[in-house]
Amino acid sequence: MTFEDFRRWALDRSLQAARRWEEPYEDEIQVLLGLDDYGAFHVVPVPPIYLKKDRGHVHWLGGALPDLVANRSLHRIAFRSSAWASTNPKYEDQPVEDPKRTERLLLQIAEKGRFESWMAPIKRSRSDVPTVGEWELYATDADGLSGALPKRIRIALDKRAGSQGPTMPAADMVLGPWDVPDDLFRCNPHAGHFRTRASRRPVATGPFSGLSRPGR
Repeated sequence: MTFEDFRRWALDRSLQAARRWEEPYEDEIQVLLGLDDYGAFHVVPVPPIYLKKDRGHVHWLGGALPDLVANRSLHRIAFRSSAWASTNPKYEDQPVEDPKRTERLLLQIAEKGRFESWMAPIKRSRSDVPTVGEWELYATDADGLSGALPKRIRIALDKRAGSQGPTMPAADMVLGPWDVPDDLFRCNPHAGHFRTRASRRPVATGPFSGLSRPGR
């Protein structure tokens, strides 16, 4: 499977999942999609305990992702999350404060030496259930894409050694977030500081959570 094939699978799967949302905050569920050296797909939701912490998803990417990539022999991954967005420079660091803020579903797709960031608009029905539009390419390595998410994903892929053999779960098997004890939180001391917002959803620092593109 080529990078383009994996990209299409990750975009399609994420959009299909989003269009089955039935609850107002289902867009908060963050998921890692992966392809291993043996052609098996992996789907790993971020354990909810991490999402209770400030910048919890960044802690998870910094602490757990390198082990997942190595132990499951993943060579392509995609990370799905959501964030507030603002096009007003006044609210660049705190888009939640912008009265005209919007929401975006984000998907970071990567292999060693290659990175793409995609986004899709999120709208709310009267019952506050989110609906998702079509994907758009936000930025690539050629655009100088940086930030907390690209950095930790690149580190995990760059540090991976050789194949470990087929692992479980694989072949589209899913590890549920309930498999992680409530008192387990692998805190990466290098994940950095994160400012909270007055809502239950992860804060976005910059145009989109954990992303930075020069000129945006």
